[in-house]
Amino acid sequence: CPSDLPAAGVKYVGCFKDNRYRDLPVVYTANYKTTKAYCFRYCRARGYRYFGLQNGNACTCGNTVGRYGRASSKDCARSTCKGDKRSKCGGPWRNSVFTTGLKPKSFKSKC
Repeated sequence: CPSDLPAAGVKYVGCFKDNRYRDLPVVYTANYKTTKAYCFRYCRARGYRYFGLQNGNACTCGNTVGRYGRASSKDCARSTCKGDKRSKCGGPWRNSVFTTGLKPKSFKSKC
């Protein structure tokens, strides 16, 4: 099967638990557009290292992942992507997480 992830360096990280305080804090709900490729582009354009898909319609972004622990891969195969019914996009309070291919920025002190 061809991948809908358009860039080198993009890798599946795993399935992770979430809650109302959000593991990946930037949430964009695209509904009808939600696909892996759409979420990848959204998060990468904003400089985030990770993107996640949750419950079929939410795209999440962040620079760290796993605050609430891993979940089983079955949990991330519960919801189909609203924009691509052939793909799975996480589950209820479960993020399917991928890298965007961006490296963390290093900050230099001016002291």
